[in-house]
Amino acid sequence: MMLFYTVAGAIAFLALGGAQVLASFPDIEEKTCPRRGPCTDTLEFSVGKIYLQVISGTSFMFASCLYFEGKTAILGAMGALIATMTKHITVDALIPPPPVMVMTGLVVLVTLFASELWAKRVFIGFCALNAATFLLNPLQVLTDSFPEITEGTKAFNIGAFCLEVVAWYMLVCAIVIGLPAQLGKCLAWTTGVPLIGKHVLINGSGPPGPMIVFFFMTLAVAWYENGWTNHKPAAEKAIGKAMKLHATIVATGFGPYFIAEGIGLSFPMVGFSAIDKSYDYTPATSLLCLMMALLLYIVAYHEYFLKMEGKVFIAYHYALSCIVLFWQMQPTTTLIGKLFFMPPHLFTLWGTFIVLSKSSPKLI
Repeated sequence: MMLFYTVAGAIAFLALGGAQVLASFPDIEEKTCPRRGPCTDTLEFSVGKIYLQVISGTSFMFASCLYFEGKTAILGAMGALIATMTKHITVDALIPPPPVMVMTGLVVLVTLFASELWAKRVFIGFCALNAATFLLNPLQVLTDSFPEITEGTKAFNIGAFCLEVVAWYMLVCAIVIGLPAQLGKCLAWTTGVPLIGKHVLINGSGPPGPMIVFFFMTLAVAWYENGWTNHKPAAEKAIGKAMKLHATIVATGFGPYFIAEGIGLSFPMVGFSAIDKSYDYTPATSLLCLMMALLLYIVAYHEYFLKMEGKVFIAYHYALSCIVLFWQMQPTTTLIGKLFFMPPHLFTLWGTFIVLSKSSPKLI
Protein backbone atom coordinates (compact mmCIF):
# COMPACT_ATOMS: atom_id res chain seq x y z
CA MET A 1 0.00 0.00 0.00
CA MET A 2 2.87 2.38 0.77
CA LEU A 3 4.43 1.61 -2.58
CA PHE A 4 1.14 2.22 -4.39
CA TYR A 5 0.52 5.52 -2.57
CA THR A 6 4.05 6.71 -3.30
CA VAL A 7 4.21 5.73 -6.97
CA ALA A 8 0.63 6.76 -7.77
CA GLY A 9 1.15 10.16 -6.18
CA ALA A 10 4.40 10.71 -8.05
CA ILE A 11 2.88 9.78 -11.39
CA ALA A 12 -0.16 11.97 -10.75
CA PHE A 13 2.01 14.98 -9.96
CA LEU A 14 4.06 14.46 -13.11
CA ALA A 15 1.01 13.90 -15.31
CA LEU A 16 -0.97 16.87 -14.02
CA GLY A 17 1.98 19.27 -14.08
CA GLY A 18 0.89 22.89 -13.88
CA ALA A 19 -2.73 21.92 -13.18
CA GLN A 20 -1.62 20.34 -9.91
CA VAL A 21 0.21 23.54 -8.96
CA LEU A 22 -2.97 25.58 -9.42
CA ALA A 23 -5.03 22.97 -7.57
CA SER A 24 -2.61 22.96 -4.61
CA PHE A 25 -2.12 26.73 -4.53
CA PRO A 26 -5.31 28.31 -5.97
CA ASP A 27 -4.41 31.86 -4.92
CA ILE A 28 -1.44 32.21 -7.30
CA GLU A 29 -1.31 33.55 -10.84
CA GLU A 30 -0.10 31.24 -13.60
CA LYS A 31 0.99 33.83 -16.15
CA THR A 32 2.20 37.38 -16.25
CA CYS A 33 1.33 39.18 -19.47
CA PRO A 34 3.06 42.47 -20.32
CA ARG A 35 1.55 44.86 -22.80
CA ARG A 36 4.17 43.89 -25.30
CA GLY A 37 5.65 40.46 -25.70
CA PRO A 38 4.44 36.98 -24.85
CA CYS A 39 3.02 35.88 -21.54
CA THR A 40 5.44 34.05 -19.21
CA ASP A 41 5.04 31.89 -16.12
CA THR A 42 5.02 33.79 -12.86
CA LEU A 43 7.84 33.05 -10.42
CA GLU A 44 5.55 31.36 -7.89
CA PHE A 45 4.03 29.13 -10.59
CA SER A 46 7.48 28.13 -11.86
CA VAL A 47 8.67 27.35 -8.34
CA GLY A 48 5.57 25.25 -7.66
CA LYS A 49 5.91 23.35 -10.94
CA ILE A 50 9.61 22.59 -10.45
CA TYR A 51 9.34 21.54 -6.83
CA LEU A 52 6.33 19.32 -7.45
CA GLN A 53 8.67 17.52 -9.86
CA VAL A 54 11.24 17.30 -7.06
CA ILE A 55 8.54 15.81 -4.81
CA SER A 56 7.85 13.23 -7.53
CA GLY A 57 11.56 12.45 -7.80
CA THR A 58 11.95 11.92 -4.07
CA SER A 59 8.74 9.84 -4.11
CA PHE A 60 10.42 7.49 -6.56
CA MET A 61 13.46 7.49 -4.25
CA PHE A 62 11.26 6.22 -1.44
CA ALA A 63 9.62 3.69 -3.77
CA SER A 64 13.05 2.25 -4.55
CA CYS A 65 13.84 1.98 -0.84
CA LEU A 66 10.54 0.14 -0.29
CA TYR A 67 10.76 -2.25 -3.24
CA PHE A 68 14.46 -3.12 -3.47
CA GLU A 69 17.03 -4.13 -0.88
CA GLY A 70 20.64 -3.34 -0.14
CA LYS A 71 22.71 -1.45 -2.67
CA THR A 72 20.05 -1.86 -5.35
CA ALA A 73 17.61 0.18 -3.28
CA ILE A 74 20.16 2.96 -2.80
CA LEU A 75 21.23 3.05 -6.46
CA GLY A 76 17.58 3.11 -7.55
CA ALA A 77 16.88 5.98 -5.16
CA MET A 78 19.87 7.98 -6.35
CA GLY A 79 18.94 7.23 -9.95
CA ALA A 80 15.53 8.83 -9.41
CA LEU A 81 17.16 11.91 -7.91
CA ILE A 82 19.73 12.14 -10.71
CA ALA A 83 16.99 11.85 -13.34
CA THR A 84 15.09 14.72 -11.71
CA MET A 85 18.17 16.95 -11.57
CA THR A 86 19.12 16.06 -15.15
CA LYS A 87 15.67 17.11 -16.39
CA HIS A 88 15.91 20.42 -14.57
CA ILE A 89 19.36 21.15 -15.98
CA THR A 90 18.76 20.09 -19.58
CA VAL A 91 15.09 21.03 -20.06
CA ASP A 92 14.38 23.82 -17.59
CA ALA A 93 17.87 25.39 -17.60
CA LEU A 94 17.92 25.39 -13.80
CA ILE A 95 20.85 24.43 -11.62
CA PRO A 96 19.97 22.29 -8.59
CA PRO A 97 21.74 23.19 -5.32
CA PRO A 98 25.45 22.41 -5.93
CA PRO A 99 25.99 20.75 -2.51
CA VAL A 100 23.18 18.30 -3.29
CA MET A 101 24.73 17.43 -6.66
CA VAL A 102 28.16 16.86 -5.11
CA MET A 103 26.77 14.70 -2.30
CA THR A 104 24.71 12.72 -4.80
CA GLY A 105 27.85 11.82 -6.71
CA LEU A 106 29.65 10.81 -3.51
CA VAL A 107 26.78 8.56 -2.42
CA VAL A 108 26.76 6.81 -5.81
CA LEU A 109 30.54 6.27 -5.69
CA VAL A 110 30.46 4.88 -2.16
CA THR A 111 27.56 2.59 -3.05
CA LEU A 112 29.38 1.25 -6.11
CA PHE A 113 32.79 0.70 -4.56
CA ALA A 114 32.36 0.34 -0.77
CA SER A 115 30.62 -2.26 1.37
CA GLU A 116 26.85 -2.37 1.72
CA LEU A 117 27.11 -1.24 5.33
CA TRP A 118 29.02 1.90 4.40
CA ALA A 119 26.71 2.53 1.47
CA LYS A 120 23.77 2.53 3.88
CA ARG A 121 25.56 4.79 6.36
CA VAL A 122 26.47 7.35 3.71
CA PHE A 123 23.00 7.26 2.17
CA ILE A 124 21.34 7.76 5.56
CA GLY A 125 23.67 10.65 6.32
CA PHE A 126 22.93 12.18 2.92
CA CYS A 127 19.17 11.97 3.44
CA ALA A 128 19.28 13.21 7.04
CA LEU A 129 21.53 16.17 6.21
CA ASN A 130 19.40 17.25 3.27
CA ALA A 131 16.16 16.84 5.21
CA ALA A 132 17.51 19.06 7.98
CA THR A 133 18.78 21.67 5.50
CA PHE A 134 15.52 21.78 3.55
CA LEU A 135 13.52 22.31 6.75
CA LEU A 136 15.83 24.72 8.58
CA ASN A 137 17.16 26.82 5.71
CA PRO A 138 14.72 26.69 2.79
CA LEU A 139 15.66 30.14 1.50
CA GLN A 140 19.24 29.08 0.77
CA VAL A 141 18.04 25.97 -1.06
CA LEU A 142 15.49 27.90 -3.11
CA THR A 143 17.82 30.73 -4.12
CA ASP A 144 20.39 28.22 -5.41
CA SER A 145 17.95 27.56 -8.27
CA PHE A 146 15.84 30.75 -8.20
CA PRO A 147 18.11 33.65 -7.11
CA GLU A 148 15.25 36.16 -7.38
CA ILE A 149 13.24 34.54 -4.55
CA THR A 150 12.96 36.56 -1.34
CA GLU A 151 11.64 35.47 2.02
CA GLY A 152 7.95 36.05 2.68
CA THR A 153 6.86 36.11 -0.96
CA LYS A 154 4.40 33.68 -2.53
CA ALA A 155 7.23 31.99 -4.38
CA PHE A 156 9.12 31.45 -1.13
CA ASN A 157 6.06 30.14 0.71
CA ILE A 158 5.29 27.66 -2.06
CA GLY A 159 8.90 26.55 -2.31
CA ALA A 160 9.22 26.12 1.47
CA PHE A 161 5.94 24.17 1.52
CA CYS A 162 7.21 21.79 -1.18
CA LEU A 163 10.60 21.44 0.51
CA GLU A 164 8.84 20.18 3.64
CA VAL A 165 7.47 17.30 1.58
CA VAL A 166 10.86 16.69 -0.05
CA ALA A 167 12.48 16.67 3.41
CA TRP A 168 9.90 14.15 4.59
CA TYR A 169 10.65 11.81 1.70
CA MET A 170 14.37 12.12 2.47
CA LEU A 171 13.65 11.29 6.11
CA VAL A 172 11.55 8.21 5.34
CA CYS A 173 14.19 6.96 2.90
CA ALA A 174 16.74 7.12 5.71
CA ILE A 175 14.42 5.36 8.15
CA VAL A 176 13.49 2.51 5.80
CA ILE A 177 17.11 1.86 4.82
CA GLY A 178 18.36 2.07 8.40
CA LEU A 179 15.73 0.17 10.38
CA PRO A 180 14.34 -3.39 10.23
CA ALA A 181 11.78 -3.84 7.46
CA GLN A 182 8.29 -3.64 8.98
CA LEU A 183 9.07 -1.44 11.97
CA GLY A 184 11.01 0.91 9.71
CA LYS A 185 8.03 1.23 7.40
CA CYS A 186 5.68 1.88 10.33
CA LEU A 187 7.88 4.57 11.84
CA ALA A 188 8.55 6.17 8.45
CA TRP A 189 4.85 6.42 7.61
CA THR A 190 3.97 7.69 11.09
CA THR A 191 6.28 10.68 10.63
CA GLY A 192 3.96 11.84 7.86
CA VAL A 193 1.00 12.35 10.22
CA PRO A 194 2.05 15.73 11.69
CA LEU A 195 3.18 16.93 8.25
CA ILE A 196 -0.21 16.18 6.70
CA GLY A 197 -1.87 17.82 9.70
CA LYS A 198 0.20 20.96 9.21
CA HIS A 199 -0.37 21.18 5.49
CA VAL A 200 -4.11 20.53 5.63
CA LEU A 201 -5.09 22.31 8.85
CA ILE A 202 -2.54 25.13 9.00
CA ASN A 203 -1.53 25.77 5.37
CA GLY A 204 -4.92 24.88 3.87
CA SER A 205 -3.33 22.71 1.19
CA GLY A 206 -1.89 19.20 1.11
CA PRO A 207 -2.86 15.98 -0.66
CA PRO A 208 -6.36 15.50 -2.12
CA GLY A 209 -8.95 14.02 0.22
CA PRO A 210 -8.84 10.46 -1.20
CA MET A 211 -5.05 10.38 -0.83
CA ILE A 212 -5.32 11.47 2.80
CA VAL A 213 -7.81 8.69 3.52
CA PHE A 214 -5.58 6.16 1.76
CA PHE A 215 -2.56 7.46 3.70
CA PHE A 216 -4.21 6.72 7.05
CA MET A 217 -5.53 3.37 5.84
CA THR A 218 -1.96 2.48 4.89
CA LEU A 219 -0.72 3.60 8.31
CA ALA A 220 -3.27 1.41 10.09
CA VAL A 221 -2.44 -1.64 7.96
CA ALA A 222 1.30 -1.12 8.47
CA TRP A 223 1.01 -1.10 12.26
CA TYR A 224 -1.41 -4.05 12.15
CA GLU A 225 1.13 -6.05 10.16
CA ASN A 226 3.86 -5.04 12.62
CA GLY A 227 1.81 -6.67 15.38
CA TRP A 228 1.42 -6.06 19.10
CA THR A 229 4.13 -8.34 20.45
CA ASN A 230 6.08 -8.16 23.68
CA HIS A 231 9.65 -6.90 23.59
CA LYS A 232 12.56 -9.11 24.56
CA PRO A 233 13.33 -9.24 28.32
CA ALA A 234 16.52 -7.20 27.82
CA ALA A 235 14.54 -4.49 26.05
CA GLU A 236 11.83 -4.44 28.74
CA LYS A 237 14.48 -4.07 31.43
CA ALA A 238 16.17 -1.19 29.62
CA ILE A 239 12.83 0.51 28.93
CA GLY A 240 12.07 0.27 32.64
CA LYS A 241 14.96 2.64 33.37
CA ALA A 242 13.63 5.08 30.79
CA MET A 243 10.15 4.86 32.27
CA LYS A 244 11.39 5.65 35.79
CA LEU A 245 13.23 8.73 34.56
CA HIS A 246 10.22 9.77 32.50
CA ALA A 247 7.90 9.33 35.49
CA THR A 248 10.19 11.44 37.65
CA ILE A 249 10.26 14.28 35.11
CA VAL A 250 6.49 14.14 34.69
CA ALA A 251 5.74 14.03 38.42
CA THR A 252 8.12 16.82 39.39
CA GLY A 253 7.96 18.96 36.24
CA PHE A 254 5.03 18.67 33.88
CA GLY A 255 2.50 17.66 36.54
CA PRO A 256 3.00 20.83 38.64
CA TYR A 257 3.23 22.83 35.39
CA PHE A 258 -0.27 21.82 34.29
CA ILE A 259 -1.68 22.27 37.80
CA ALA A 260 -0.35 25.82 37.86
CA GLU A 261 -1.76 26.53 34.40
CA GLY A 262 -5.07 25.03 35.49
CA ILE A 263 -5.47 27.47 38.38
CA GLY A 264 -4.37 30.47 36.35
CA LEU A 265 -0.70 30.68 37.37
CA SER A 266 1.68 30.91 34.41
CA PHE A 267 5.41 30.36 34.80
CA PRO A 268 7.72 33.07 33.40
CA MET A 269 9.14 32.34 29.94
CA VAL A 270 7.68 28.81 29.69
CA GLY A 271 4.05 29.37 30.70
CA PHE A 272 1.46 28.74 27.99
CA SER A 273 0.81 32.45 27.59
CA ALA A 274 4.52 32.93 26.85
CA ILE A 275 5.11 29.95 24.53
CA ASP A 276 1.88 30.06 22.48
CA LYS A 277 0.65 33.41 21.16
CA SER A 278 -2.88 32.04 20.75
CA TYR A 279 -3.29 30.96 24.38
CA ASP A 280 -5.90 32.51 26.67
CA TYR A 281 -6.76 31.29 30.15
CA THR A 282 -10.45 30.33 30.24
CA PRO A 283 -12.60 27.93 32.29
CA ALA A 284 -12.27 25.44 29.43
CA THR A 285 -8.46 25.57 29.41
CA SER A 286 -8.52 25.31 33.22
CA LEU A 287 -10.57 22.12 32.95
CA LEU A 288 -8.27 20.63 30.31
CA CYS A 289 -5.05 21.51 32.14
CA LEU A 290 -6.24 20.05 35.46
CA MET A 291 -7.47 16.90 33.72
CA MET A 292 -4.10 16.66 31.98
CA ALA A 293 -2.30 16.96 35.32
CA LEU A 294 -4.41 14.15 36.79
CA LEU A 295 -3.75 11.86 33.84
CA LEU A 296 -0.03 12.67 33.92
CA TYR A 297 0.22 11.57 37.55
CA ILE A 298 -1.66 8.36 36.80
CA VAL A 299 0.75 7.63 33.95
CA ALA A 300 3.76 8.55 36.10
CA TYR A 301 2.63 6.14 38.83
CA HIS A 302 2.29 3.24 36.42
CA GLU A 303 5.64 4.02 34.82
CA TYR A 304 7.65 4.49 38.00
CA PHE A 305 6.43 1.27 39.59
CA LEU A 306 6.79 -0.59 36.26
CA LYS A 307 3.11 -1.44 36.05
CA MET A 308 3.12 -0.26 32.43
CA GLU A 309 4.45 -2.57 29.73
CA GLY A 310 7.40 -1.34 27.75
CA LYS A 311 5.55 -1.73 24.47
CA VAL A 312 2.79 0.59 25.74
CA PHE A 313 5.37 3.19 26.78
CA ILE A 314 6.97 3.11 23.33
CA ALA A 315 3.67 3.06 21.42
CA TYR A 316 2.10 6.00 23.21
CA HIS A 317 5.26 8.03 22.68
CA TYR A 318 4.95 7.57 18.92
CA ALA A 319 1.48 9.11 19.08
CA LEU A 320 2.57 11.75 21.58
CA SER A 321 5.44 12.88 19.37
CA CYS A 322 3.04 13.35 16.46
CA ILE A 323 0.72 15.45 18.63
CA VAL A 324 3.50 17.60 20.08
CA LEU A 325 5.18 18.05 16.71
CA PHE A 326 1.91 19.25 15.18
CA TRP A 327 1.67 21.89 17.93
CA GLN A 328 5.32 22.83 17.43
CA MET A 329 4.57 23.46 13.74
CA GLN A 330 1.89 26.02 14.57
CA PRO A 331 2.85 29.60 13.65
CA THR A 332 1.79 30.76 17.13
CA THR A 333 4.29 28.50 18.91
CA THR A 334 7.44 30.32 20.03
CA LEU A 335 10.98 28.97 19.85
CA ILE A 336 11.07 28.59 23.64
CA GLY A 337 7.85 26.61 23.44
CA LYS A 338 9.27 24.27 20.82
CA LEU A 339 12.37 23.66 22.94
CA PHE A 340 10.40 23.27 26.18
CA PHE A 341 8.33 20.44 24.71
CA MET A 342 11.27 18.53 23.19
CA PRO A 343 11.46 15.86 25.97
CA PRO A 344 8.66 13.70 24.46
CA HIS A 345 10.68 13.40 21.23
CA LEU A 346 13.82 12.49 23.16
CA PHE A 347 12.03 9.67 24.97
CA THR A 348 10.55 8.50 21.67
CA LEU A 349 14.03 8.27 20.16
CA TRP A 350 15.49 6.69 23.28
CA GLY A 351 12.78 4.06 23.47
CA THR A 352 13.08 3.22 19.78
CA PHE A 353 16.85 2.88 20.12
CA ILE A 354 16.42 0.51 23.06
CA VAL A 355 14.00 -1.73 21.18
CA LEU A 356 16.19 -1.85 18.07
CA SER A 357 19.51 -2.30 19.88
CA LYS A 358 18.23 -5.10 22.07
CA SER A 359 16.62 -6.98 19.18
CA SER A 360 19.34 -6.29 16.59
CA PRO A 361 22.64 -5.18 18.21
CA LYS A 362 24.30 -4.33 14.87
CA LEU A 363 22.55 -1.11 14.02
CA ILE A 364 23.56 1.06 11.08
